[in-house]
Amino acid sequence: MKHINSYILKKTGLYLLAISLMLGILFNPSTAAAATFTNPFIYADAPDNDVIRVGNVYYMTSTTMHMTPGVPVMKSYDLVNWEIVNYVYDTYANGDAQNLNNGQNEYGRGSWASSLRYHNGIYYVSFGSNSTGRTYIYQTTNIENGPWTSSVLGSYYHDASLLFDNGRVFLVYGADNISLIELTADAKAIKSGGISQVIIPNSSNIAGSSFIVKAEGAHIQKINGYYYVFLICWPSGSGRTQLTYRSTSLTGGYSGQVSLNDSGIAQGGIVDTPSGSWYAMLFRDSGAVGRMSYLVP
Repeated sequence: MKHINSYILKKTGLYLLAISLMLGILFNPSTAAAATFTNPFIYADAPDNDVIRVGNVYYMTSTTMHMTPGVPVMKSYDLVNWEIVNYVYDTYANGDAQNLNNGQNEYGRGSWASSLRYHNGIYYVSFGSNSTGRTYIYQTTNIENGPWTSSVLGSYYHDASLLFDNGRVFLVYGADNISLIELTADAKAIKSGGISQVIIPNSSNIAGSSFIVKAEGAHIQKINGYYYVFLICWPSGSGRTQLTYRSTSLTGGYSGQVSLNDSGIAQGGIVDTPSGSWYAMLFRDSGAVGRMSYLVP
């Protein structure tokens, strides 16, 4: 289970999303492990992935729900071959549901939709718990070895994404009406008197008028003066769909578009290579295999 790259060449028939990378050009040749790859590049369950680059190293976290240890941290040098190097927590809470006491459990609930960020030498991971109704923010200076410290917010912020911006810290979260709330500068608590507002109302509307699941799964990034918010929705009669909004102001207004509608591949953020190319890290629900990871330029 330590190495999960043995499945990356498995064919899927989704030729539109089969992508070839010249890794010897994009990455350090001494660490590039493959010249080409086929989506899904992880043929296994790696749901709700979030990815960052620090120097020439990529890190990714994923959802584990009821499984512990929880929120795996994966490492790669080429965005294709990944190794699990750590977990964010052994246990995030100590209630009956987590300990399987008194007939309780948190199967299919637990921790969801982690957000991974790196800022001023510190790695941050946030996630919400569908069991406790709270949001957790973990911090460490050593993502591969820890230790991690934990802070607990008293409310559940659905599919929240962390943003560090000009000395301030925010969470973007919600479904359909995508909202913003400000944290303290140390990202350990809600800031008293800070920003708390909807920034993208009715965000699903750009993809239709009837939905199985309205827009959620927010990932926010600031790139070259623009704030980008990536979302997933599921229009009726269609598959899961990737949306992108952007604005020059954090609080809006945002303009949006459908970025990808193909085979249900959606939900995630984007990451750049050292050479300046950009890729989306998304996933696709695939039955009993789970949510498999896809890389899209």
